[in-house]
Amino acid sequence: MARTDLKDDEIHEYISRVASSEDLSRQPAMITFRQFAQFMKLLNNLHDLDIALRMFQIAKKPVAVKEFQRAVKVCIGEPLDDTIMSLILKIFDDNGDGCLSYEEFIKVMKHRKIKQGVVKNQVPLSTWKAFTKCVLRQRKMDSY
Repeated sequence: MARTDLKDDEIHEYISRVASSEDLSRQPAMITFRQFAQFMKLLNNLHDLDIALRMFQIAKKPVAVKEFQRAVKVCIGEPLDDTIMSLILKIFDDNGDGCLSYEEFIKVMKHRKIKQGVVKNQVPLSTWKAFTKCVLRQRKMDSY
């Protein structure tokens, strides 16, 4: 949520939806690295999921979990883990109908900010020269 264009009050609304969930009152939600990687794979293939879910938007129908999982499987080769799917519903199901709409998920995910990895501090020229000299020396030694 921090990398989206959402306002603070909108982010708080999403977070409070998850925090007030009955499941979390019994056991805190935790995800594994595999589950995180699976969700990131979905975000990297968001364009494909966007096309599939847009058809539901055109038909003015919400996307049930079964249809969402089918679309995800087509996009990334496997359905999302149940824990991730449950979290997506808790976070993005605005109206509480147990389904997702285009506006509830894709629209938010498509407007996330991609950090470009810009270096704020320039590397001093002397450091750069020393680095290139070291690389050239190593290449020369490797060629013998």
